[in-house]
Amino acid sequence: MSLHFLIRTATEKDIDSIVAMRLQLQEHLLASNSNVWQLSTKRIAALPMFYKSAIEDQHCHLVIAENEKSGAIIGMGSGKIIEHEEYLPNKSGKIDDVWVEPKCRKKGLCKKIIYELVKFFEPNGIDTIVLDYANGNHEAEAVWRSLGFHEVLTISTAKLDEVQLQCRSVRT
Repeated sequence: MSLHFLIRTATEKDIDSIVAMRLQLQEHLLASNSNVWQLSTKRIAALPMFYKSAIEDQHCHLVIAENEKSGAIIGMGSGKIIEHEEYLPNKSGKIDDVWVEPKCRKKGLCKKIIYELVKFFEPNGIDTIVLDYANGNHEAEAVWRSLGFHEVLTISTAKLDEVQLQCRSVRT
C-alpha cells in the first residue's frame, strides 16, 4: 500500500503535533544512546514558543509531512541558516529535528522533507549543510549517509567523576 503525502510549510496550527514529534524524537535518541542529554522540563515547556519563533523566522524553515488522505501529520523537519564569521564558508544550512512516524518510514518521506529544506537553502546562497545525530541512531546514520553526509566532528561526553578517577590514577 503506497502512502500519499504532502510536504508543506508548518503553520502555528501544527505546533502541538510538531512538539509531540520532537518529544518522540527525544525518546528515540535516548533509546539509541543513553548518554544523550535529556530535555529539561523548562526546555520542554518552551518548545511551543521555540517552534512558533522558527515559523516566523525568515532564516528558518519548518516543514511538515501530512497524510493526504487522513490529514494526519506524519513527519517534520527544520532547517536554519547559520552565519559564522570564524569559519569558511561563512554561512551554512543546519538541519535539525527531523522525524518521520515509524509506520511511515522507508517510503521516501524523509528524503522529501530534506529536499524541501534544500530548496529553502539554495536561493539563500547555502552550499554546505550540516547536521548532527546521536551515535547508535542507526536509522539516522543510514539516511544521512544515503544523502551524502559524512562524519566530520565527534562530540563526546563524560561524567566528571569518571574523568577525575582516570586522571588520579596517572602516576607521575
